[in-house]
Amino acid sequence: TNRRTGELREQEAIIQAGPNGGVLLQTDEGIEALGCSGLPERMLYAGVPDDLSARPTLSVLTTSDRATEVTVQLSYLAQGFDWSANYVAAMAESGATLGLFAWLTVANGGSQGFADASLQVVAGQPNRERARRGAPAGPPPALRLQCWPMDVTSTYPRWSLAPPPPPAPPPPPMAMDMAESIVVTAQRRSAPLASPTPVVAISAEQEELGDLKLYRVPIRVTVAAKGQKQVAMLNQPAAKFVRRYVANVSAGEDTPQAMTLVLRAKNDKASGLGLPLPAGGVAVFEPVTGRSLLAGEDRLADRAIGEEVEIALGDSPDVQWTLKRTGENRRRQDWQIAVTNALPVAIDAEFVIPYELADRPAGVERGKGGWLLKTRVAANGSADLSYRVKLDR
Repeated sequence: TNRRTGELREQEAIIQAGPNGGVLLQTDEGIEALGCSGLPERMLYAGVPDDLSARPTLSVLTTSDRATEVTVQLSYLAQGFDWSANYVAAMAESGATLGLFAWLTVANGGSQGFADASLQVVAGQPNRERARRGAPAGPPPALRLQCWPMDVTSTYPRWSLAPPPPPAPPPPPMAMDMAESIVVTAQRRSAPLASPTPVVAISAEQEELGDLKLYRVPIRVTVAAKGQKQVAMLNQPAAKFVRRYVANVSAGEDTPQAMTLVLRAKNDKASGLGLPLPAGGVAVFEPVTGRSLLAGEDRLADRAIGEEVEIALGDSPDVQWTLKRTGENRRRQDWQIAVTNALPVAIDAEFVIPYELADRPAGVERGKGGWLLKTRVAANGSADLSYRVKLDR
């Protein structure tokens, strides 16, 4: 487009790669950067070369000592795939069990879709060797069209031009005709949870893969380009758990503080679990007057069979605690914890003391982060806990 008259003009040009991923056009008038005139520009192609394929192709040269017909299977490492586990825990009406359901979400960040693919995901940290020297590292850089100032050289050396808007995304490629296999080993991306009620009946089958866990989807799935796919990963309808109100005691506080409600379960068959649980987000739904409402969300860590599963639902304003120092000398400090329970049911409270205790009360045990002091608080009641901390003087 002519800047002065607005007249449209077509001219032949040679397309060249410019600095920093830009595009240069070489015409009879010279060389200029594409998209730098400030007026509409576009590239038109008179035709498509005969050897250009609209879909990815591969040419293989091979030799054989005799004529034969064989089947060739091609395996390659594709970039841009990711997967995550997303758990939905539906609390039973009795409040004693959870229905734990997990979605397996696969994300395809590439521009190539895979139709009717055999899908497998690996949980853990697989060992990957470094790429060969000269092999491409990661995806190609994005195309950014940057322009120079419309002025003489060095007039404004400190100009900072805003980058132009990113180019429009390419149209989605045609799905591949042949069935592909996808094995995704990353685990990083979080996907939104859909519903507290599972809607997929087919679940992934868990297998051993050395020290890792392999989840094989028993049906073929289609993972579209720049898209996500969710399938059912596991479904444990009745997992037993206990409620604990937990607080970490690190310093003296005169103001009441809320305790954190935690759901705990043993990852074994006796508790209704007994499966390796990959890390992922978990949402807990609780029935309230006939409706299933979100009670809380947490991040579930990787848990092997036999380990303890813990889900934190958040702070409870109905269960609070206050810490007060009651005495001190050269060797110890005396502390007292007061717990109040405004709930209509009794609760179990647990306090983590990160310091060394001078005189350990009866029933105290070592836990994550320190010594554990436990007590039972009656409905609409209160309780006191006393302990002594050893001083290093």
